[in-house]
Amino acid sequence: MIVLKYKNKKGDGIIKVGLSKVTVGRSSKCDHKIDDEMCSSLHCVFKLEKNGRLSIKDLGSTNGTFINDNTITETFVYLNDKIKIGSTILQLDPSKMDAGELEIHENEDTIHRNKSIHFNLAKNILNQVDSNKTINENINIALEKSKNHENRIKELKAHEKRILEKKLSKEEEKEEESINIITKFFRIFKKK
Repeated sequence: MIVLKYKNKKGDGIIKVGLSKVTVGRSSKCDHKIDDEMCSSLHCVFKLEKNGRLSIKDLGSTNGTFINDNTITETFVYLNDKIKIGSTILQLDPSKMDAGELEIHENEDTIHRNKSIHFNLAKNILNQVDSNKTINENINIALEKSKNHENRIKELKAHEKRILEKKLSKEEEKEEESINIITKFFRIFKKK
């Protein structure tokens, strides 16, 4: 059994992947529900392949599934990969793996991973080809979709940055308030 740890604004958790596929999303119909408004109802599925490797497949999510900031449709998961669905970050938990599982998941071939990502992107573009349009029209449509996807990623990153800045400013306000209370306490203490 493979264990994934995850963190988001609402807390931490784990997902256990055994012999059965595990669907992940916001919906209670998923095998594992994640409380994250940026996550789709049915976001992705994890599966242990016959070779023992963990794979992940995006299920047509609105905001996409990312591994190490690369959008994916389907690929293997390796140790130290940062999987992002919505604003939730997931990683394999090596402390829950035996030696064989560790070996399978630590030997990432980066070239293979990059080829897999590019192949999936090309496959997605080819699936969207309209036989009634010219090659140039299809290329322009694919480029436009790619730009829209990149813009959406930028919007999501900007949104996360704004949320983080708000959180930091609230923490700074609390810290300043604490300093003021301590200062008042010492002033009162000095007077006595």
